[in-house]
Amino acid sequence: MRISELAARTGLSIDTIRFYEKMGLLDNAHGTRQPNGYRDYFETAVERLELIKNGRMAGFTLSIKRASSSGNVNCPQKTS
Repeated sequence: MRISELAARTGLSIDTIRFYEKMGLLDNAHGTRQPNGYRDYFETAVERLELIKNGRMAGFTLSIKRASSSGNVNCPQKTS
């Protein structure tokens, strides 16, 4: 799907989607670049953007989302 359809399905602006892509929150697992330069997004992009939206509404920052998507999150240990 093209970015305009992705924006319509997620309720995010095209600029926001491009921003998230530049931050590394959307990668090749979420779409491919066509020879004409257009990006063809997969259904996983919708799922990822919904997760990001829900995380932002819950108060998570984009830096935490970026770290969690790369597996670099260190959870604090519970102390007694």
